Amino acid sequence: MELHQRGATTVSPPEFALWRESGIAFVPRGGGDSACVPNPTLRSGRRARADGQPGTERGFWGDVVTGPFLIFGLTQNGTREKTATEISVANVTALLWELHGGGGHEEPPRDEDDEDGDPAGDPLWDGGSPLGPVLPSSVRIRFLPLGSAQCPPVRAGLEQRCGVLVLGWRSLEELTPPLLRLAAPTAVLLIELPTFVPVLRPPQIEAFRARASALARDGGFEPWEGADVPLGYARFRRCPSP
Repeated sequence: MELHQRGATTVSPPEFALWRESGIAFVPRGGGDSACVPNPTLRSGRRARADGQPGTERGFWGDVVTGPFLIFGLTQNGTREKTATEISVANVTALLWELHGGGGHEEPPRDEDDEDGDPAGDPLWDGGSPLGPVLPSSVRIRFLPLGSAQCPPVRAGLEQRCGVLVLGWRSLEELTPPLLRLAAPTAVLLIELPTFVPVLRPPQIEAFRARASALARDGGFEPWEGADVPLGYARFRRCPSP
């Protein structure tokens, strides 16, 4: 698999093949009919025209080439999880646990007798629903549609208030002055790189990285390297004020 050659060694051939053949990922433990239930989590709208009339349509407009395993399934924090699916479950559970605890880093409780590694008695879950607010009151996450930074109400409500800006690799050209004005004085900028897009060759990926760096620098950001930068991303931070 070319994904392995690019560093995504945790994505196993069977789970990737299932995704490419059926569009099914993250099969629940035990499988069953629940694996065929549509998951609308990433469904969003986009403008479309039907019979010459403006309208909207709903669907998933993200990447279907590399699959959804790359977001949480690459960084393995333990030794029990072997596949990208198992690693994703562990990482998302740990993330929700940390958010639920207001920033604590204690590991969610595990039942050592459970072969699947399910957190036994985890107070975060009750029949599949979070208990209480998952995010601390001081944290807000906003998903902005493409071009929304040009909208005056968005600029008025978010200008210099966004502590972290995250852009997908297809959204690089959205890195414009209106969007950058939303960044707080100490903001961090994360830009996804097309590292795991098989149709792109290394020279094209490097050209993309150079373009992203140039746009970030023009917007007042400087590279912020480090071992904790997620695989497949470039990280920047606001340049200190003179």
